[in-house]
Parts: sequence; structure tokens; C-alpha cells
Amino acid sequence: MTRPPHIAAERCAENIALNYLLHQVPESPQQTPIGRVQGSANGYLLPFSKERDLVEILSFLAKTKDGSDYIPAACIEQDPNGAALKALLAVNKRTYTDGYGLLQSLKAGFEDIFNVLRRPLYGRGSSTEITKQLLEKIVQLCSSRITCRLRLTGKKRKESKATIKDILQKAAEGARQINSQKLHQFDLEESLSLFKEKSKSVIQSVNEWSHHRVSSRLVVVVEMVYQLNNVPGLHQLLQLIPSGPTKIIKESAFAVSLLNIIRKVSRYKEAARVLHRIAKKFPLVRNIEIHVATLPKEAFDRPHHPEYSPSLSAVLCRLGKIDGKQYNISQISQFLRCDKTKGPSDQFSEQTTRILLEAKIHAEIQLIAYCELQDFPLFPRAIASSKDACFLCHAFIRSHGKMSTSRTHGRLYPGWRLPMLLSFKRLEHRFNEVLLNYARQTIKARHKGQVDARPQPNESTLLPMVASASTMSSVHGSVQINTERTAWVPSVSLDTGTMKTADSIAELVERKHLSVGSELLKSCFQAPSDPSTGAVNLTASSPFFSAGRLHIYFEMEGNSTLELASQSLVYSIEIMTGDQTTMLSAGSLIVDVMKLEREMTYRIPADGTFCISAHGIVVKIVCKR
Repeated sequence: MTRPPHIAAERCAENIALNYLLHQVPESPQQTPIGRVQGSANGYLLPFSKERDLVEILSFLAKTKDGSDYIPAACIEQDPNGAALKALLAVNKRTYTDGYGLLQSLKAGFEDIFNVLRRPLYGRGSSTEITKQLLEKIVQLCSSRITCRLRLTGKKRKESKATIKDILQKAAEGARQINSQKLHQFDLEESLSLFKEKSKSVIQSVNEWSHHRVSSRLVVVVEMVYQLNNVPGLHQLLQLIPSGPTKIIKESAFAVSLLNIIRKVSRYKEAARVLHRIAKKFPLVRNIEIHVATLPKEAFDRPHHPEYSPSLSAVLCRLGKIDGKQYNISQISQFLRCDKTKGPSDQFSEQTTRILLEAKIHAEIQLIAYCELQDFPLFPRAIASSKDACFLCHAFIRSHGKMSTSRTHGRLYPGWRLPMLLSFKRLEHRFNEVLLNYARQTIKARHKGQVDARPQPNESTLLPMVASASTMSSVHGSVQINTERTAWVPSVSLDTGTMKTADSIAELVERKHLSVGSELLKSCFQAPSDPSTGAVNLTASSPFFSAGRLHIYFEMEGNSTLELASQSLVYSIEIMTGDQTTMLSAGSLIVDVMKLEREMTYRIPADGTFCISAHGIVVKIVCKR
């Protein structure tokens, strides 16, 4: 006998209310490394990492207005015949008609952005022009959000926050109080000079925009903030600015707040660069279609059961025995911080009723439901929201098992629900079991005193983008170090040859690219090594190398097959022993990729030698000219 649909919805609301009562932040913030994503790549034309980058970009850009309403999410579906990609968009909705105008506006805005990529502008020297045009379209779509991020416009507050101009001026004043010995110790003298110079450029561009608020001038502001973001050691430099009651900077979180503004505004330029790079390498992306993922009207129906009354006792009975013990309300109350005026039973009842009457279907859940209804042969593998996934979305995505989200902030939003769709009932039943199991685990941990109150997490973080790469420039070429942190290993890239992170350790093992222990770096194609040094010579035909947890992939880049064939740069690479590392001269260029958080530029030494370090491993690379 089929259970009435309102029963499953009521039980889901009860399970959510119970878990919220037990812990408002059930998980710590976490990221999902690319290497941990399961599933076959058969039939997919885009690598998973590129699919994820695209949905990260789209979801970030889709939040065009300030505020907590209509949080967007995106995923990408590939046509079975490989003829097209579809970008699917959704926003958090309480009713069927919520966000209709916004979604249509987003669809039109993204079509304008991808129209730039459809133009035949992929010849030599076209990169700068394409990125410039993409940024212009992005700024047009996101101008309101950008100015809010810069605190130039936004909600009326009792105490208006300082603008980016005011903050940078205060930072420059505070920087004068930095201890000169610390600047020298961390080699940040040049960074401080650059910071002052780039800050002035940002302030000047903001002044010009203030006089004439047009999109073209806002583009310049974004460009200037992007350049400021590229100041080497910016994070460390800002942290050195003294703060306290007697200092110019009174706020303890000043550096974190300023860096957050700089990084998020820089992301608009980074998004343009990443879109261009992916479209250049994967022409299929240039013809991407933008679709609004609309669920049937009945999905937003609410359960109507006049006789229903939430009961905490009934839910606790449904949990059964936990470690041989059946818990009741009195026992649960002992380790809960309940409202002094209301007991746990009243709080549970009110929360459950509120969920049933007011909860939203989050955008990620709408996308999953839409894809299930469409029964896509190639199910989208990555899904992203403009915010980190909440605890319930993250738990449902894992329970669903077909998609991956990059990160979660771990907070439980009680105003959350599943769509009322008969085809979704199997998933809803499975998810209810997940919630019950989580409640059992939490009660067990609380009984043992193992659950501590977690602080309210930052709900909006940025995932480093693959094309947000560091650049080592030289006369003959440049080396880019990708700061992708969620993959198993950092990746390294060269302008004439790009070293990128392998999608997973399993993939390396499958292709026999993984070296063992402290053996010298080896190529999966058995590139010849120099007997005198043990170094491996790198060419376009030997791209994979591994050194413990540091995996390196060289990929030649160019605008045509002919251009690639004409490239003959050769590199050698070897792992440095502890003794060899200590013998490096004081002026040696050593880049720790795990400390990189943004695009950085380094000049390659005259001898073409530099070192990459990660996880205690140091690798020496020599560019042979």
C-alpha cells in the first residue's frame, strides 16, 4: 500500500526539526576534493574538473543582487549525442512563481556572455580581446552585486559600512605602522610598495565611477581590484597591519574583511579568464545553451492534513534504541540548550509546523529533481550554488549519489523541504532514513559529551579556479602554477606547457602514472633521464610525473595543432633530497604551491631554474632554452 504523500513530507519536516533541535551546525565546513568524486567518465566530453569550474562560475555570477533571497544554483547537462551542453539554472523558491523574472533575466544575461564565446575570435592574440568582452558582459549582468560587494551601494543600514575607498585609505595609513623588521623578515617591502600603488589605482577608478556611474567605468574598477589581488603576499601583508584600541585599525577582523572584498570582486575577472580558457580548449562550451530548470506546479504543493499534530515523543520512538537505550523527551532535554520559556517539545512542534507552511525548495534540490524527471542519459556530475551548500542540501546530494558539490558550510537551515513529486518519493524515503541516522549519531555523541557548539560558519567562500594560476614570466615563456586546492594535489602549469592536477589518485594509478616512495620522478611514457643528475627530460610526449603527494601534468597549449608541433621547449625535473635543498642559494626561486591563494607573478631566474614545493617535497625544474 502506497503511503499518502503528505506522510513522507510530514516525516521529513519532523526529522529536520529534530536535527535542528539537536544541532544547528551539524557539520564543520568542508570541501570535496576532485579525486574523491566517484563515477565513470564514459561519454562525457568535458573532464569533471572543467564541468565543476563551469558550474562554479555560473552559480557565482547568477547571484546578481545583494540579499538572502533567490539563492541560485547551476549544473550542466550534456546531450547524449555530444552535440550540445545545457546550463541549467534554478533559484530557491517557496512557490511555483517565485523568482520567475529573475530567472528570465539571468537566462538573457548568460546568453549575452556566451554569445561572446560563439564569435570566431580564437586566433593568435585574441585572448585579451575575448576576456575583455566577457568581462564587460559579466559586469553588465552583475553590476548591482559588484557595487554592493565594494560597499558603494546596497541596503540602507543604521550604520552604513565604509566603502572600499575608505577601507583602502585606512589600510594605507595602518600599513605605515607595520614593523619594518617584520617586513624585511617576510620579504614584503616590495609587496607593500605595490599594495600602495594598486590601492591608489582602485581609489582613483572608484572616484571616476562615482562621477559617472556607467558599466565601462565599473569594468575598470574590477580590473584594478584584480591587480590589487595579485600583489604578492597580500594576505600576509594585511595581517601585519597592527590593530587594537590605540591603533588606526580598531577592528580585529579588518584584514579578513578587506581580503574578502578584494577576492570576491577579483573573481569577476577570473571568471572571464576561466570561461575563455575552457571555451578555447573545449569548443563545445562555446555553444552552451541556457535553460531554466522549472519543476511542475504540483512540486510546490504543501501537505494538507488538518488532523496532523507534530509529536516529539513519536519521533523519538521512531528512532528506536540507541546503544540499547530508548530516549525520551526528559533525557533529551538534559543535553539540549532549550529556550528558557519553551521546552524541547514546544520548540519541535513550532519548528515542524513552520517548515510545513513556509519552507523553500533550495535551488540544488530543484535541479536534482528536474534532472531526474528528464531522465538524462548523461546525468550532470557537478552542482553548485552561489553559497556553500547547506547541511541538508549536502546530505541530500550525497544520499542521491549522482552529483557532487564542492563544499558545505555545515549549517542546518530548518526552512528546507523536498518537492512534492511522486517520482521523488523513493529519494525522499531514503533521505528520511539518512536524517534519522544522523539524529541517532548526534544523540549518542551528545550523551557522551562529544558534541561541542560550533560557531556560525562563513556561508559564502570561493573555490580557487583552475585558470587562476600563478605565472612565472621569462623572455621565452612563462610557468603557471595552478592553485586548485580541492584536488588531491596542487598543480603546476607552463604557458608553453601546462602542468595540471590529475583528477584523482585513482586515475593516476589506473594509467600507471604514479611513482612510489622517494624514487626519482618518472614519466609514464618513460622519458629518458640524465644519468649524471637523475633528472627527467620533459617534452610534449611525456606529460605525467609524480613525487609522493605532488603530481604534475604537462600539457602543451597553443592555438592550433601546427603551433603545438612547432614548440620545442624542453624542461628537466628532479626531486631534491634534503641535503640538496639546504644547499640551494639564498636567491633561489622556491614556490610553495600550498601557500598560493591567488594569481602571482614571478620572474624565472636567468639560468631557467626554479623549485616547486608541496607537502614537504621539493622539485627542481630547469627550463632548457
